[in-house]
Amino acid sequence: MKFLVVASFAESLIGFRRPLITALQNRGLQVHVAAPELIPGSAIRLQLEAQGLVAHSISMQRVGTNPLADFRALVSLILLMRKIGPR
Repeated sequence: MKFLVVASFAESLIGFRRPLITALQNRGLQVHVAAPELIPGSAIRLQLEAQGLVAHSISMQRVGTNPLADFRALVSLILLMRKIGPR
């Protein structure tokens, strides 16, 4: 079974979400994480992957009120969920 954790700030996946992620992994789930700017080779992405997570970079703004940017984020998440969902 797969689980997706989404954050608007990549570092929060380690700083605030680590207990949740660890609990999910302990239950045998394949955990995927998504956040903006999780580019391949970045320090944060390497740290997440070392924990056994599958990292995805998504289009999302941390703050803002731009409906078009929010729509892009929604589409990005839908496409990602389809990609990692059950086959």
